[in-house]
Amino acid sequence: MLRRVAPLLVVLSFACATKPPQLAYCPPAPFANCTEAKCALQSDGNYTCWCVEDTRYSATLWAGSQAASCKDATATYLQSRYHPTTAYQVCDSTAANQTWAWCLGVSCKPSTNPNDPNSKENIACTCIPVPSGVQAVPYIVTTNTWSAENCAFKYWSSATPADVAQATSFLQKQPGLANLKPPTLLQPPK
Repeated sequence: MLRRVAPLLVVLSFACATKPPQLAYCPPAPFANCTEAKCALQSDGNYTCWCVEDTRYSATLWAGSQAASCKDATATYLQSRYHPTTAYQVCDSTAANQTWAWCLGVSCKPSTNPNDPNSKENIACTCIPVPSGVQAVPYIVTTNTWSAENCAFKYWSSATPADVAQATSFLQKQPGLANLKPPTLLQPPK
């Protein structure tokens, strides 16, 4: 009997010691894409970020299961997720602004952007300050053109360069995405 139980205990102890993934792959479905979102700081310390509706594949934070991680959109709700960007610049400790909003996995709702009622950026997401344990700088600004002004703007939905690398690596391991190219890191002109 002991011979049968011992291998089972080894397998169970390994399973308990294995960390669950930090990200979840979400197949194509409606979500809020905040990779280029401009945000406004609210009096409660959170941010309202104006995002776009997207229907491509995406990634979000792991919440214990695929169903709990990738929440279905409704007429009044979309989940903020990450879809790969093509290029970004880094804002470091010399940046004029070192504050940004964390939008990954937050709740969003279709709305009208008061700053531009005809904008495609018509998904209002309630994003949070940079979570504890996540470094505030460096952070990224998704753009196709490097500009010093990008690091002076208040406020962007953002992530760290390490977060982007981790999400890209995670997505490259998903079926059909092995050839996903990492985004280009833009440099200041010389």
